[in-house]
Amino acid sequence: MLRLDLGRRATVELIGYYGGGLIDPPSDPFARKLVVRDEDGFFLNLDTLAAANSWAADKLKKHLEGQSAIGWDGLSAFLEQNHARIRRQPSSLEELFNDVGYDRDSDRWLTVEVTGVMSTMRRHVSVQRSRLVEALRQYNERDGQVIYPLERADELLGFYRDFFEDAPDTVMCFPFFYRVPPLDLFPAASHGQIVLAFVVACFAPVDEGERALAPFRGLGDPILDAVFPQSYVALQQAFDAGMSESGNRWYSRAHKLRDLGDDCIDTIVESIDPLRGDFTSVYLTPGGGVAGRRPVDETAYPHRGAAHQLHIFPGWTDPEADEGVMAWTREFSERVEPFAHPGVYVNMLAEDEEHRVRASYGPNYDRLAQLMAEWDPDGVFRSTHNIPPRR
Repeated sequence: MLRLDLGRRATVELIGYYGGGLIDPPSDPFARKLVVRDEDGFFLNLDTLAAANSWAADKLKKHLEGQSAIGWDGLSAFLEQNHARIRRQPSSLEELFNDVGYDRDSDRWLTVEVTGVMSTMRRHVSVQRSRLVEALRQYNERDGQVIYPLERADELLGFYRDFFEDAPDTVMCFPFFYRVPPLDLFPAASHGQIVLAFVVACFAPVDEGERALAPFRGLGDPILDAVFPQSYVALQQAFDAGMSESGNRWYSRAHKLRDLGDDCIDTIVESIDPLRGDFTSVYLTPGGGVAGRRPVDETAYPHRGAAHQLHIFPGWTDPEADEGVMAWTREFSERVEPFAHPGVYVNMLAEDEEHRVRASYGPNYDRLAQLMAEWDPDGVFRSTHNIPPRR
């Protein structure tokens, strides 16, 4: 038995969401005796798990490394990393319809459950069968990450910059610098190393995605190539578990870059090491594309045309490290400022950056202040960086 440091509701939601293939057919893990309760709490029955899914049981035991209990963070990390192997995936649309018993001869309205983007919120909606079929045909896109050594960062960021000069709208890539965690997903020799990962996605049918992302996978021998088809929702939730962990400490600095010239790339790469913070990441996002072709005054956020954005995003747990981590972040940010323009994405502002709110909305700030005065004169929506209503 493995003790679960979780309540009943959290246990059902977590196993039901990520681990539907742990028991076949999926159902309440308590009803199937996968999870049991006694006076000491909730327990995962490893014998039941082994009988239903021996691969998952062996993998979990290895993941535990002798631990007798596991909490939300540990279990969600295990399920998230392995859910593609745990869940039984239909090999075709026809097999999916056979599994769920859809009537192929009717265009009736069906009630389906959908999951919210970047959250575990679920809603039930009605959809016509013909439209559901079409959506399912486009369900998978190819995405994942290709990881390369830090020593190649200058060359690889130059490739990334040149690729997005005329990239198709369906392709996205976030170059991520991070320290490789000690997980089985990564080669043991890379654990603890700072690497550059191309976190890539192509929002298109799988064969098209394969071709579109091939350039990122063909730049020599990567440390890891983990690009594979998965759903859009799974991609959007890839970072949820780590971000929501209780006790984590976060800070932030971000810049919209005027360009990503060689001097800017050199400055970023030279500033990466020592990458302060246990789970710090530094990453770039490309701008432009469809969003960048909209007029500046069409939406509240005006900086959609910026070529690239840099986000320095440290994460750590020890309060004693606060000063050192935050100072490193600010120093990194100051080195990059000569290559940046004043605009910034408001959601990436730290608590000590109230002075940058006006720059984040640019020429739209005054108009938004007038709207705030009309619709929220008392500043009800003020828990994050916001615009004071103009009176």
